[in-house]
Amino acid sequence: MASTRFAKSLSAFSSSSAACMADNPFDSAKLLLDRAREHREELSRRSKAFFDDNPYTTVVEFDSHSGLYIRYARLPHPLPPSLFPVAADAFNNLRHALDQAVCASALAKDPSVDLDGVGFSFGKNPTEFRKKFRTTRSKIAPDIETAIAGFEPYKRGNGHVGGDNQFCALNELCRTNKHRVLIALKGGIKQMNINTATVWRDAPFLLPVWDSAKGELIAGAADHPDKLNYDLGLTFSVVIGDIDGIRDWPALGAFDLLSDKVRTVLRCLET
Repeated sequence: MASTRFAKSLSAFSSSSAACMADNPFDSAKLLLDRAREHREELSRRSKAFFDDNPYTTVVEFDSHSGLYIRYARLPHPLPPSLFPVAADAFNNLRHALDQAVCASALAKDPSVDLDGVGFSFGKNPTEFRKKFRTTRSKIAPDIETAIAGFEPYKRGNGHVGGDNQFCALNELCRTNKHRVLIALKGGIKQMNINTATVWRDAPFLLPVWDSAKGELIAGAADHPDKLNYDLGLTFSVVIGDIDGIRDWPALGAFDLLSDKVRTVLRCLET
């Protein structure tokens, strides 16, 4: 599991990176964190380019089911497939950095240690976390074990105290390995310079609604199309898909939060 990820990641490093690792076992984890940041910036650039090249349009259509005129905001194209592997690389590098930090901790204790089965573990609850962490526990120092457990890498609820759903989401993002689940498109309204009392009617749409299946935003509903003739402050963004803990979060914001968490773990273990 973790050892396989560690071996694959380690083999990808250049000879210069390997030389750095000989000086400090934690350098490999730091390099992965830096690479994750590079992919994050690439995702930001490509996302911006997509939205700049594909401005949204709005249209008013009569909905016979509700008897209302609906104003829709749409993008001309779905997210380009090239965004998905970039996002996957960003989050996968964060996850691999955790595994390599734990392996570095084991090497710091015993340079000849067998790294098979060593890595950072997550669980649905504390019991599952401890079970998955069993092999690693015997190869790291007790204070390292205590530090890792202190980050509560298991989900909240289910009859136990503690847990970190957002942190566990990083493992879920990489475990599923489904790019179409990883990120999605979402639209929202920042502001509408109107008197909403003259626009909204008491059914069925009281607030702007994003329809992910159609990739369109329901930006308004009224009994006459003239009431929908107002300026919209719309925004479209790349968000996290169906992942517990960070579902519908802006992808860049989710990365920044998880990156800070991983960086804190690395600093703690190295110290």
